[in-house]
Amino acid sequence: MTLLGDTVGSDIVSLVPGLDTAWSFTQGDSRVRVAVLDGPVDLSHPCFQGADLEVAGSSNSNGTCSGAGPASCGHGTHVASIIFAQHGTGPLRGIAPGCHGILIPVFKDDPRSPGRILPCTQTELAQAINQAREREATLINISGGQLTSHSSASPELVESVRKCVASGILIVSATGNDGCDCIHVPAALPGVLAVGSLSNKGDPSAFSNFGREYESSGILAPGEEVPGAEPGGGVQLRSGTSFATPILTGVAALLASLKLVRTVGPETRSVVSGNGKSGESQAAITVNAAELGDILVATAKPCGVDSYQSCRRFLAGTLNTEAAVQYIVRGGHGMKNEQVGSAALPEIASTTTNGGSVNAQACGCGGKGLPADGQAAPVQREDEEMEETTRPAIAPGATRSNRTTKASQATGDGVLPSCECEDAGPLVYALGQIGYDLRSDARRDGFVNAMNEVQKPGQPTKSPYNPEDLLTFLRSEDRYYKAFIPAVTWTLNVDGTPIYALRPDGTFARETYETVLDFYSEQIHKESDRAAFPGTLKGSARLYSGQVVPVICPELRGMANWKTKQVVEASRKALLAKRAKVPEEKVKRGEKRAEFPADEVDLQLTNFLDRIYFELRNMGQSPQERAINYSATNAFVAAGIMMVQASLERQLDTIEVEKSPICRLDSDCWDVKLVFFDTKNVLAPRTVARFTVDVSDVLPVLVGDPRIWEIR
Repeated sequence: MTLLGDTVGSDIVSLVPGLDTAWSFTQGDSRVRVAVLDGPVDLSHPCFQGADLEVAGSSNSNGTCSGAGPASCGHGTHVASIIFAQHGTGPLRGIAPGCHGILIPVFKDDPRSPGRILPCTQTELAQAINQAREREATLINISGGQLTSHSSASPELVESVRKCVASGILIVSATGNDGCDCIHVPAALPGVLAVGSLSNKGDPSAFSNFGREYESSGILAPGEEVPGAEPGGGVQLRSGTSFATPILTGVAALLASLKLVRTVGPETRSVVSGNGKSGESQAAITVNAAELGDILVATAKPCGVDSYQSCRRFLAGTLNTEAAVQYIVRGGHGMKNEQVGSAALPEIASTTTNGGSVNAQACGCGGKGLPADGQAAPVQREDEEMEETTRPAIAPGATRSNRTTKASQATGDGVLPSCECEDAGPLVYALGQIGYDLRSDARRDGFVNAMNEVQKPGQPTKSPYNPEDLLTFLRSEDRYYKAFIPAVTWTLNVDGTPIYALRPDGTFARETYETVLDFYSEQIHKESDRAAFPGTLKGSARLYSGQVVPVICPELRGMANWKTKQVVEASRKALLAKRAKVPEEKVKRGEKRAEFPADEVDLQLTNFLDRIYFELRNMGQSPQERAINYSATNAFVAAGIMMVQASLERQLDTIEVEKSPICRLDSDCWDVKLVFFDTKNVLAPRTVARFTVDVSDVLPVLVGDPRIWEIR
């Protein structure tokens, strides 16, 4: 997903309206100390050249991510760059590049699962928060957390947060990416400013968590396709509440810088000594950062009474940088806010309770606000029904909350980054056809402009909705145009209806995107009619129509596409070649080579595949579905069974899948059973053919040889 050249140079400005206004006053003051508790950061990235950063601990003392692991380093580098990327050193511009950064690594890669991030415990997170407080942090950014059944946390974490609130330090933390009404700590703890994700259309992201705990202390900030630094020097777009959080932290840092200049005066000397401690620490704590959280909540834009989504998903409102900056500039007095349209901004209290005093209008909720007792307003039934339609689909019995709980049980506490990289997600093995979607009018127009920027006179206009035009454009040798491949939302369709979005990630993302492109080319040129995508579910995506579909992160090594006729012919030829090598004395009755009915085998195998495609069509999420879908992809084993049964003049009756009573350790085995009947005598004993599929890994595998027996 790396973008090339200067294609994202001003994206952070377009994502955060009012940022230019804030920058006209300040780009950050080094007396404002921002702690980032995340993965290691690749400080050799050009965007950090000249940044005022210190690293706590020794895991990243050399300034690179050497030995740290690509997943945790990628997350930490991206988050840090959103705040601290220096202007003029490349295509990225951080929100508060002039502030002092304190980088405290809390995440690292899981050595047992490459590409995954190892959870840290709540106790370890509490220790990192204490370390940030001891280093006199003004703000603390935590782009992660842990799902819990209630808003309580470990005593150590609760106490570390309490001490920060008492010291006037603002903790900004992500609500998580489960798309549910659920609790994420530390975001749900009193005094913490919670951050949800806002889509590029201005709606709450489908993956962004919400709930009563955040309705007076949470804000939505842009969290989809946020540009940031990639270890090694690149730039990439990533989505998640992980990346909405540093946007809000960066804006809070600008407010702190602006208030510091107004109350203390401009910087007159270097404020960072050789040991990383502030040489003017009293100036830093003059700013009550917790009060800034109150200002951000109070100036947030309301959700609007005509919103099609429940206002609860908007938390207390959406980030309004312009209004917050003007509030500081005007000395905290009421003012006319043209952008919000409210009569006046409220006076902000200096104390904070779970986010502090809240503007009832900013909460939105159709103008209902909060009751006098400060508790969230009762949720109406229609809101609950609307939420059900916008939650991402997940495998039955395998919700993200269940999986996070299991991870927590396995590791004690389990605090994970709130991004696509957190948790591998439920496994999926889906069959269908490839399609694509451009998500929005702006995305479509961007493609039209790029596809026609070198248009010769008299040539017809190229359209991204013309598959041939799109393929020609994306297959250009120009590296700039290749960067558009991930900008397409590739989908997996069944009978023309999108059931998944395909979003490659990880080391082989580029190769996976190009393979999807190859598959699509073969499909539209009638060289294939079916594709298989093993992978993991990671969040959801909104299509141009407004439909929300789950996202598959495909596994390149198991992807396949084929034409049914070719699969049937290839399987038959392979079996004939294998059968020809069997000694005559070992050929069983009814399987004589001369009597082999090739046409009948082709017909039965085609029938088997078509029944899986159409009669048994499914989402490929449950173990049973993954087993049956894999058996359609690996048609060779089914073809062998069909050969035997066709020679005995038997036809396929039913296809069944059941849990295998015998399985290897740490495996998940399922028996696919094919039942055949005698075409000449329907009362004759039926034949059962069984083969076992292990679906414990992202790519299912066959276990043992097929077995055949008769039943009455």
